[in-house]
Amino acid sequence: MSDFIDLLSLLSGPVVSDIAIPHSERPFAWRDGERLDRAYFLARVDEWRTVFLQTPGASFALYLSDCAEFSCALFGAWQADKIIYLPGDILPATCAALTTVVDGFVGDFSERYLPLTLPKTTQANVNVDDLLDPRQFSHYVHAADRYDFKPLSPDFPGLVIYTSGSTGEPQAVVKKLSQLSTEITTLEALFGHVIGGGADVIATVSHQHIYGLLFKVLWPLTAGRPIHAQQIAFLEELRPLLRRIADRPAILVSSPAHLKRIPASMQPESLHALQAVFSSGGPLSEEVAQAAGQHLGHVPIEVYGSSETGGVGWRQRSFDRSIRASAHSHAQRDESWNVMPAITWRIGLTDSVLEIRSPHLPDDAWFSLADQAQATDENHFVLTGRIDRIVKVEEKRISLNLIEGQLKASGLVADARVLLMDDGPHQRRQKIAAFIVLNDAGRLILAEQGKLSLNRRLRESIAHAIEPIALPRSWHYLVKFPVNAQGKTTRADLLSSAGEVENSLPLNLPVTQRITKPNVRLLDRDMAASRVSLELTVPPDLLYFKGHFDGSPILPGVAQVDWAIAYGREYLPLAPCFLSMHALKFQRVVMPGAVLQLTLMHDVQKSSLTFSITSDEGQHASGRILFGLAPAAEVQRHNSDLISKTQRQVGNSENNLRQQPGTTIASLDKSTPITHGDNMGFHKNESNITGFNPCAVIPVFNHAHAIGSVVAAILSHRLPCILVDDGSSTDCAAVLDALAMAHPGQITLLRHAANLGKGGAVVTGVCHAAQTGYTHALQIDADGQHCTDDIPLFLAQAAARPEALIAGVPQYDDSVPKVRFYARYLTHVMVWINTLSLDIKDSMCGFRVYPLAPFVALVHRRTIGQHMDFDTDVIVRLYWEGMQIINFPTRVGYPSDGVSHFRMVLDNLLISRMHATLFVGMLLRAPTLLVRKFSHRRGRK
Repeated sequence: MSDFIDLLSLLSGPVVSDIAIPHSERPFAWRDGERLDRAYFLARVDEWRTVFLQTPGASFALYLSDCAEFSCALFGAWQADKIIYLPGDILPATCAALTTVVDGFVGDFSERYLPLTLPKTTQANVNVDDLLDPRQFSHYVHAADRYDFKPLSPDFPGLVIYTSGSTGEPQAVVKKLSQLSTEITTLEALFGHVIGGGADVIATVSHQHIYGLLFKVLWPLTAGRPIHAQQIAFLEELRPLLRRIADRPAILVSSPAHLKRIPASMQPESLHALQAVFSSGGPLSEEVAQAAGQHLGHVPIEVYGSSETGGVGWRQRSFDRSIRASAHSHAQRDESWNVMPAITWRIGLTDSVLEIRSPHLPDDAWFSLADQAQATDENHFVLTGRIDRIVKVEEKRISLNLIEGQLKASGLVADARVLLMDDGPHQRRQKIAAFIVLNDAGRLILAEQGKLSLNRRLRESIAHAIEPIALPRSWHYLVKFPVNAQGKTTRADLLSSAGEVENSLPLNLPVTQRITKPNVRLLDRDMAASRVSLELTVPPDLLYFKGHFDGSPILPGVAQVDWAIAYGREYLPLAPCFLSMHALKFQRVVMPGAVLQLTLMHDVQKSSLTFSITSDEGQHASGRILFGLAPAAEVQRHNSDLISKTQRQVGNSENNLRQQPGTTIASLDKSTPITHGDNMGFHKNESNITGFNPCAVIPVFNHAHAIGSVVAAILSHRLPCILVDDGSSTDCAAVLDALAMAHPGQITLLRHAANLGKGGAVVTGVCHAAQTGYTHALQIDADGQHCTDDIPLFLAQAAARPEALIAGVPQYDDSVPKVRFYARYLTHVMVWINTLSLDIKDSMCGFRVYPLAPFVALVHRRTIGQHMDFDTDVIVRLYWEGMQIINFPTRVGYPSDGVSHFRMVLDNLLISRMHATLFVGMLLRAPTLLVRKFSHRRGRK
């Protein structure tokens, strides 16, 4: 049993000098392993009191992440008769709202609010050995008398807290100090003998809300239990922390959000110092409570209440092994709640809501909670639902709980939240918005059929029970619901998460969720030290577990490196180009469902990223990655190497190519390459191409069998590669994901959730290349029919004439179908007519090099054919705009296992329409094209 002191007389009662004894076995707090004694607490309170007394104003907003410093500031304010507002966060909107109700800010607020602060060192925090000197002892025994602290007034409205905002906008609640005092006394009477005296208080929840304030600040201070200045971010930190405090007795103050995610590796044998676990913020399910008992050694003591009422009830479910009799004696039923002492309660006649009168309330009036309840006996009740989620939509009463329940019963939804959206300057009518976490079946539909189809399925599944006016009109699919430090999912957090997810989705495309990333939570970010710490929860259905390995899935090391690079780029200012990896180690495997901590350190001087992946089990992986710039000298050296290599190869290539009649072979000897369509002042391309920085763009649609060899050939030529997955099947998408993971920094993977056609994929890839900083794009098909050995030849041509389009002219082998071979001449003839020239030898070959600036300018001005009409459409229009065309012969074969996506009827219709459109365009441009043609002839003479 602890030496309990009433809150109101904590600093002024007859035993206060005892808490000033510096060598007490129970310090006031611990901060990073440092013992903060009771003298520190008293001196720091006095300093804060002095600051508050010297600062005008009656009310102040207090936000300090350091729990020890928070405690000192809070009591300093109360000693100065200042009212403290406790915001749940320091977001800009929260701070802006506070400016209208407070006179000043204290703690971690932005400098724009001029927050009051104190240095973290104080004259009371002196060497402990000195304090043990008998000559100094009496000085500290009488420290409280020296500070002359006064008793706190029970009627002083010293605290304003805010509701969680889980059911709407946070509401301010005023608390008299007498309310806080009586509630703390109740907690000690109920649970003090279970915990014992002197136990350290460890918490995963914030003290900026009423639950954390009571359980990790006020109750420990009055009972003489040491607090920890920093809360732990996740439960994996609990066991190492208990080891660091030498297994002193401790209690855990947590929430359902944390207790739902207890690592399976945690066992009670390693947590023997843990005396009790508390949970509040929502009821625990039976499964979660039993899992906590199994892994932590204690079934959580759940506390039920609200910001307005304080504690109302508590329960601790029974466990299959013995627990403390003192805690178990009151537990009558697993689902029932024990009414707290001194609370009078009843079930309301209207809506069966729970009504109470309590000393934790500001007066003796009956208070109606939003929870419906059923009495089981005179001391116990069972919660049956809530009524505060009845809203009016177009004057109809709608139950949001009913909608959520129906969605969860659809068989596609793991969890659901719905909100009434009735604000916004552009919103003319109320609507229901649904926020959904899908189960495996739902994710499969989303991946294969898209968001619109899934929206429709969910609406149909609930339409039988929900009025049409109440059916959700907007749908948001989240990996998980965001939770704040108290384990609550607030309206603001949901709306923020929905915006982040939707802003990352391509417009007018259905959503595709192939899970390739972990669930991420930011733990710590120190930009001054270039350090970031993230919590990564590995989804069991992560794509990379597929086939790696069957029966015993483990996370590939390359995926871990990819995550380190990806999150390094997201949070730290890394140089743009990956250079190399060093000291790469993989010590432990990562299993599905693992909770990891990724620590990233950026050395700006060395341009390196050091990463470490750990968990409660220890180190999993580590390494150092070097990044750098791509200087012009490197690009020029690479281009020179390409040209030199090409000059050595070109002779052999010319001898081996079988020419079509009338085809001119362009070479890289001292003669000028044969070009067609010299500008001569007509439709001159004004693009200022001053460098040569090429990449490859490959449109992919179900080419899983061939894309690997094509990519390998491209990378062997040191050419960055952009893959555009044009709505491929799951198998092909998995191959592309694996390629992108295996070559970080060399492959960029873009994805269409629906098939847009070859042209749409090329446009996506080329536009992305231009935005990334490339100057040229080599287009090549994914089916393996093009000769990748010719890539250096094409690039060398483009480097020599960067303003020109290098167009492949197929040199077919015997594998070509004769129908295709001769059918192409129909298009050749139409192109010659539509350009009034023979300058384009083959407009249908998908092996070519584009200068990006004129290409992007063209596709931004007008729509180009999206399917098999693309290659001809784009080259003719670029020719019309004055682009030079260099025809370059290249071998083309048709693999026996090749996949063709040519649609005989539809694509022929699209090609016919394209030729008709181009013919009309030619008529409009005929005078200019003819002048260009004859000027070109005169120029050659």
